[in-house]
Amino acid sequence: MRLTTSLKVSLTALMSSLAAAFQVAGLEVPFPLLPFLKYDPVGVPIILVSLIVGIKGGIVADLLTAIAIMFRGDIVGAWMKFLAELTTFVPFTLAFRKLPESRIKYIGSTAIGVVSRVILMNVANIIVCPIVFKVPLSVALSWIPLISFFNATIALMYIPVSLYLYKLVRKVLEE
Repeated sequence: MRLTTSLKVSLTALMSSLAAAFQVAGLEVPFPLLPFLKYDPVGVPIILVSLIVGIKGGIVADLLTAIAIMFRGDIVGAWMKFLAELTTFVPFTLAFRKLPESRIKYIGSTAIGVVSRVILMNVANIIVCPIVFKVPLSVALSWIPLISFFNATIALMYIPVSLYLYKLVRKVLEE
């Protein structure tokens, strides 16, 4: 699917605006076991633009979403959200593009996106919680199973929805 530069820019702007609007609107549900973690739909337009336009489009959408969070005064949360989405959509999109068209493409790329997010966000939380939030390292480490579960489940919500929407958008753009 070949897209013109103007269409790429337009789609990136649209998906960036949608992701930022989801964030600003507060469409989120706290994860009951660690309420500072929140389920939200923000990752869907970011993954979608990454699939349609490319990883650069995803980075732009992710960065603009982080800036929207910063305007609400949560600088650390903005960068953690940026990192969480980045560690999901970049590995997922790279794997999705490299794997041959089959069920393995969908399962494998999803698994890569989920595992990447879980591992890298665990590392980020082990570093950020003690340094920024002054949480004892032992407490931060005790949260890892819950943080892992949260990150796996949110990625497993984002990716299939994004893939479904990607198939629909691709049909329209190919007509």
